[in-house]
Amino acid sequence: MTDRNIVQQPGVQALLNQVKACVPAITLIDNVPPEPSQHDVAHILEALPNARTELVIGVGGGSVLDVAKLLSLLCVGDDAVYLDTLLAGEKPTHRTASLLIPTTAGTGSEATPNAILAIP
Repeated sequence: MTDRNIVQQPGVQALLNQVKACVPAITLIDNVPPEPSQHDVAHILEALPNARTELVIGVGGGSVLDVAKLLSLLCVGDDAVYLDTLLAGEKPTHRTASLLIPTTAGTGSEATPNAILAIP
């Protein structure tokens, strides 16, 4: 998971090639917008081929890392919580493994389990 500006960087392309060589199936999400809303996350979830994943890798700034953290909660299969229930305050009990690689300094998004979304 990244954004359109970061995905073209040589380091990100090298990481993507390494992951593709080791993992039988991946889904690249490279359209995370700045300041994502719950609607943006819902659209990303709709575009995924299935709701179960074993690893979420986020490469980018705070918005990308926040969405990656959310997907690590929302894509765990049968035990998944739904975005609406998270927004209502339900505490998740399961999380898919995630790797967060920050490309910016200052947000600290990689250091906490919290995610920030715009709620229009």
